[in-house]
Amino acid sequence: MNNLNPNFFIIENKELTLSGLLHVKDALKIVYENVKNLNENRSNKNYDTKKTCQVTLAKLTFLVQTLKNDKDFSLAKDLDYLYKHCIFCILRIRDHNDYAFIDGCINVLTEVTEGWDRLSAAVANYPSEK
Repeated sequence: MNNLNPNFFIIENKELTLSGLLHVKDALKIVYENVKNLNENRSNKNYDTKKTCQVTLAKLTFLVQTLKNDKDFSLAKDLDYLYKHCIFCILRIRDHNDYAFIDGCINVLTEVTEGWDRLSAAVANYPSEK
């Protein structure tokens, strides 16, 4: 592997990489579903908006933390910005009942989730070292 371009993502341990990706994808799935539920229940007085926001913010914080060691990479910076945009959206909903940014948040989460799905598929198909 030493003769490969160091700018490419190299899988040292495929199982650990896939496990890490699964944790990220699980968190994203919860965030995405919660944001869609917030959007669908914005006028439902019986819906526990605060609890949904609390869980969503915790998962988004986890996603931001996964990037803390990779902030020198453009992709990590972009993801950090996108996750923080979603945090802003959820805080606006929780604190001000302001749904003005939710459509953008849903669009961001759709794109990011699709990207992580493609990355996971690529890693799963990457040949393991013997």
